[in-house]
Amino acid sequence: TAILGGLIAKGMSPEQITVVEPGAKQRVPLQTRYGIRFTDDLCAGCAEADTVVLAVKPQVIAQEVRRRVTLPGATTRAAITAMRENKYAEIIARAMTACRDRAVELGKG
Repeated sequence: TAILGGLIAKGMSPEQITVVEPGAKQRVPLQTRYGIRFTDDLCAGCAEADTVVLAVKPQVIAQEVRRRVTLPGATTRAAITAMRENKYAEIIARAMTACRDRAVELGKG
């Protein structure tokens, strides 16, 4: 919600934003509040949008990418498996939290 509010506050039109959110329970309040487009399909959301906010956990993105673009036993599948084993999703989550926290700090100054 902070990202969406910031984009709109800086002048981006809600029609320019598509949020990829697999959960209908989460989509409805955001759609009501911001009037933006939503989809539960990661690929469709990215293909049709000017701006995409991924409202999914990193592990969901990894599962979707793996399902759509890798073959069992192939090199990309091996890379994704290695990322999962090395806690890639946790690293991304910590990085995004740090980014958000810094944005809040900068907004106060």
